[in-house]
Amino acid sequence: MNKIPNNDPPALINSLFSSRINAGGVNMKNFYLTLLDLINRKYISVKIISKNHETEHYTRSDSKHWKTLDKIILKINRHSTDKLHPFERNVLKCISTLKYKGNINILDTEDTIKKRLKVNTFQKNYDNWIKNFYGFLKNSESNLFNNSKFSWILGINKWTKEGKELKIKWDLFKNYYKENLMRSNQSKEFLNGGINHIPHLLSLGIPKDILINNFSQSTNITDAFLFLKYAPSSLIENIVKDFLRADSSFDPKYYNTSGNFVPGGG
Repeated sequence: MNKIPNNDPPALINSLFSSRINAGGVNMKNFYLTLLDLINRKYISVKIISKNHETEHYTRSDSKHWKTLDKIILKINRHSTDKLHPFERNVLKCISTLKYKGNINILDTEDTIKKRLKVNTFQKNYDNWIKNFYGFLKNSESNLFNNSKFSWILGINKWTKEGKELKIKWDLFKNYYKENLMRSNQSKEFLNGGINHIPHLLSLGIPKDILINNFSQSTNITDAFLFLKYAPSSLIENIVKDFLRADSSFDPKYYNTSGNFVPGGG
């Protein structure tokens, strides 16, 4: 079970299958997972620039802490977005507003945040991301559960036939990687294949440090791996919070000051 069961977005898998505690959540982890997935699918490229040298590839001498870096540059590639879900396009648009003097350096957004138009654009797309992701989640939920709100909560007898089958497939996928990541003699084939599934593995609750420690041995280092290693979710959360707080013109109906969805808010 070394291939993902289907093409469901990692953010959806995280909300459905990561844990009962976070089931149905619409929060900034979903935003981060969507961004990580867009990078993995090559809609966005990542370039790491350290204080001592510039590199687009991981080396063992690179510092583990993002604060020692000069820049983390994101580049939006010119791919058609027709196949993206609306909430995925919203994340892409949020990131595009971070561009300043031709670059998107997520370690330095101070100048960008001073521009009201960009702040408003970011806030509008973040607002739409929450609405669109919540709608996508509700539509998916209706096909997988009987009498939803995740059938209070994820009771196995409440799954539809399709839901049970999908859960079994994702459980098998997760268990396959958890077992193999605990071994000390992973094959080149396992590492080079598994590194392409980083967004989904993270969405299923496999810890970030386990993914980084294991897949650093891969000979096929990806941009998604670089982003996971050097751009923690806390960095993205801080950017979101900064832009949501930048002025008072945005509608707080769907999120609080932490950027998390508030059911029934407003």
